[in-house]
Amino acid sequence: RLPCGGSYTSLARLSILYLLLFSFFRAFAARSVDISPFNSFTAPQLVDRANHFLGANQPDSALVYFVMAARKAAPKGSSADTHAKAMLGQWRIYFFYYYDYAKAYSSLSDADGTAGCSHKVKAAVLAAFGNMYQTFYSYSSDPQLGHKATDYYSRSIRSQAKDRGNDLETMTSTLVNLTDMCFWLHDVRKALPYLNMVTKYAANKEPSVRFCLLLYKSLLALETGRPN
Repeated sequence: RLPCGGSYTSLARLSILYLLLFSFFRAFAARSVDISPFNSFTAPQLVDRANHFLGANQPDSALVYFVMAARKAAPKGSSADTHAKAMLGQWRIYFFYYYDYAKAYSSLSDADGTAGCSHKVKAAVLAAFGNMYQTFYSYSSDPQLGHKATDYYSRSIRSQAKDRGNDLETMTSTLVNLTDMCFWLHDVRKALPYLNMVTKYAANKEPSVRFCLLLYKSLLALETGRPN
């Protein structure tokens, strides 16, 4: 038996720990995002970069750029839309990727409190609130949460209808969520005024609008017990 064997063992363990930590931080550094080339980017460019990372399923990197964009864009005036989009992007990451609902709600509330947003961006924020409450309803079946979801979806569609350059895809996807939520609350007819609102801005031959019409009729038939 070697003398001071315990010391040798401790030293070996420390060496192994050092190597493991060194390997970890080296690997972490390799995966880290080098943001220095983007310090000169404008806030809208940072949002675009964040969306690029999010589209590539890299939420960690996307979050870095959404945070940078939100800091550069003041939550008022001409940069209000960009600030709200940056906070909306953070909400998506915290809610759908990290499941950190407290930070998600905080980000969404920040976006909602941004003064001077366009109707289109405001509608996206309201639809996100609706999506959040509908998700919580799916976990709990609490009708109060379901009614909050329908309220936000309704407000989103009304806001989108005020924007003459509205995004039909966004309007119809919000309407689909609203109709589905109304069905689960046993009140499909509540979605009818918003279906009429959407068809007012788009021809019925549009595939997305036709889908909304068919969905409404199908869910209404299921609710009233008339499958035909």
